[in-house]
Order: sequence, then structure tokens, then C-alpha cells
Amino acid sequence: MVCGLPGVGKTTVAKMLADKTKSFVLSTDTIRKVITDKPRYTKKEKELVYDVLLEMTKKFLANGKNVIIDGTFYRKALRKRAEKLADETNNKFYIIEVVCPEKTVIKRLKERQKKGSLSDADFGVYMKIKREFEPIREKHFTVNTGGQWEKQIEKFLKNSA
Repeated sequence: MVCGLPGVGKTTVAKMLADKTKSFVLSTDTIRKVITDKPRYTKKEKELVYDVLLEMTKKFLANGKNVIIDGTFYRKALRKRAEKLADETNNKFYIIEVVCPEKTVIKRLKERQKKGSLSDADFGVYMKIKREFEPIREKHFTVNTGGQWEKQIEKFLKNSA
């Protein structure tokens, strides 16, 4: 699981991990775009997105596929549901929390809006999720994309092998 606030670089980290581990990436941003053209990030919408993501994850894992799930996973209950899926399918489960300085997030979110992106999260969504985000107390690995994050990924891969 690659999780953290909007704009911190979760998808970039997930894609790098997928390349190095021959895994599929399942993303809340992609699922949200399939479900609605104009996301509102309501509680109901977020629940639906995560339900679909976790159901897809279950199918992939049941068929022996390596999966990296990419989303904020802002609630402990969502993280626990993902961990339970891994347990039920006899798969390893890791949480990677992606962080970076807020000034970097602001810059990335502005660039994302100009270029177009799967994610519609702007700074307002970032602040909303930041207020709702339940701290990760479970064992996890943190990657700070404000610095030498590629080396941090290599360290994670060595420690998880």
C-alpha cells in the first residue's frame, strides 16, 4: 500500500515500486475517474472508490498477482481492510507512507492542474484530507519525495526482501 496526502507523490512511488517488483498498480484516482467525471470527494464517493479498489485488489491477489494499491488511505479502517485482504490471500502486506514538504505539495498541485491529471485534488482537497487523516500507527515505511526518495525506495526493497 502506498498512502499519504494528495500531491505528495504516491503515484510516482507506486509506479517505481511496480516496475521493480513486477506488480500492478490499482489507484483510487483511476477508479474515481471511472465512477465520476466531476469528483466531489464526499464521504459516500470516497467509500465507493475504496470499496471498488479493495474488491479489485481481492481479485488480483486471489489470482496470484502482485498489487500495489495507491490512495490516501486516510482512515485506519481502510488500511486494516487492505491488510485483511492480504492476510486472507496469504500475501505480504507493507504500508509505505509518502510525505513531502507542504510547499512542494502546493507547487505540484498547481502544476497538476495546468497539465491535467487523473487526480482532481486541489489544495482544498489536500487540506480536507489532511484534517481527516488518521496517523499511521501501524508498522510502516516512510518515503519523503522532497529529497532522495529513489534511494529510500531501494532501502525499502532491500529490507522487505
